[in-house]
Amino acid sequence: GTDHITGFTLSVTTDPQTPADIDDTDLQILSIRIEERDTGMLIGIHTVGIRVGEMINASLSPTNQSVDMSAYESPLTRVIITNTGNSPTNYNLWLDSSNSNDVEFVLESPDDILVAAGYESSVKIRINPSEDASFDEFYMATLWVSTDTGLNLSANIVANISEEHLLEIDALSQVGVVPGTTQDVLFNLTNIGNLVETVTVTINVEGNWTVTPSTQQFTLPIDAVIDGTVNVEVPVLDGSDDLLNGAVHNMTITVKDSATLETLGVRTVELVVGALFLVEADNWPDEMLYYRGGDRTWNVILTNTGNEDVTVNIDYDILLPGLSGNSSAWELGDDAITTLILPRQSAIPYSFSVSGAEFEPDLTLAADLVVTLTPVDVTIEGTAEFRTTLKMSRFFE
Repeated sequence: GTDHITGFTLSVTTDPQTPADIDDTDLQILSIRIEERDTGMLIGIHTVGIRVGEMINASLSPTNQSVDMSAYESPLTRVIITNTGNSPTNYNLWLDSSNSNDVEFVLESPDDILVAAGYESSVKIRINPSEDASFDEFYMATLWVSTDTGLNLSANIVANISEEHLLEIDALSQVGVVPGTTQDVLFNLTNIGNLVETVTVTINVEGNWTVTPSTQQFTLPIDAVIDGTVNVEVPVLDGSDDLLNGAVHNMTITVKDSATLETLGVRTVELVVGALFLVEADNWPDEMLYYRGGDRTWNVILTNTGNEDVTVNIDYDILLPGLSGNSSAWELGDDAITTLILPRQSAIPYSFSVSGAEFEPDLTLAADLVVTLTPVDVTIEGTAEFRTTLKMSRFFE
């Protein structure tokens, strides 16, 4: 019969680090000792061979990481693969770069690695930003780790491109200006950084010259170039040395971040004052009255109120009244000079004469005398024109 036979069940838990017995050469031996219950006498020992099956598993660290970097470096980062299974395992690696855009993620480790049970291996990933990589964009790659048994793990790598505020200010190094006039000054801004910039441009000139507009705001996308213009009001001559020919007044262009007020760029333009001819005439008559055959003399004082010593050419025109044609009823005297040196801020005597040439002039006879002073140096701005009306006088009738 079978009354002498009994059965029992064993529950066996293996150690997690127990190697897998792949080819039945590494069985784990379990000995079952059988004793007489009351006396403890050994009846027998039964040996059971236990085969530990293969378990394929792994873990990745970190599963999410952010790499802070500038647009001009190519850092190397790593993901650690730990074989948490119980047998050596081949892991297949590949990168999903569909969200990398202007940043290149490169796998610098083999795309197939073997890791022993309980050990780990690092996967190297190089990050190469392009010149178009910007702070405002999102760049990510995903490392996928798989096995032939169907295991699939992933780790995300995000490239954080740091802010690069780079702004170029282009303008002429020197601009000529003339006292008493306005001058447009052009400049342009180029955003060569890696984020959209909203900037405030402030412009001022030494001596508190008026600038319009003195403040402007621009928004510059990456690689954008924006042109700007300001109008500088140059003061009139006041006799001071600030506006002498060749004097320099610096115009400063300052560009700041509109939100943080951080200065992003400064450019200086030299405003160079040019020579300007201005003259005042004391005792210049508005009218000169004649009698038949009369001769009249102009005795005036000329003062150069410009900003440079000037030599002038002097032109004389005697014109029909209200017309551009010459009048023959008067003649310029031989004492009329055609050049004159006028030092700055000096009073210079100047005289000439005009005589009547009409033998029997009508009382209504008249003419316009126009005297024009023009700098010999063509680089000097300005001319001067003085007029006198020539008339016959009843007093001399």
